[in-house]
Amino acid sequence: MELLTKIEELEEYEYVILDLGESMQGLFDILRLCSRVYTLTKEDRIAQGKLLQYEQILALYEYGDVLGKTRRLSLSHIRKLPEELELLTKGDLAELVKGLIQEMEEERGKEEGWNTQS
Repeated sequence: MELLTKIEELEEYEYVILDLGESMQGLFDILRLCSRVYTLTKEDRIAQGKLLQYEQILALYEYGDVLGKTRRLSLSHIRKLPEELELLTKGDLAELVKGLIQEMEEERGKEEGWNTQS
């Protein structure tokens, strides 16, 4: 939480993308700070059950605000993740993330009343 607060204070980053695991201490409080939460999903029954459990826990512990800004995201079309860190900015996953960021910028532009189309 401190790290995220420091990053926000710097005002040098427009977006911070986090890859968080379910067993991380303070996860829901961190998610509460986020403007958008993407939950990666698979189509199989086990994955759908885990997702339902996650959503029920959020509701039970009164993190409905987190649930409200959570979007399910299937990575079924991502063929392979790069093995080398420097290659993460290229390929299917990178294009997906760039598209999501552009979508968020367009939504923010509509909320602020400016035209995002060129």
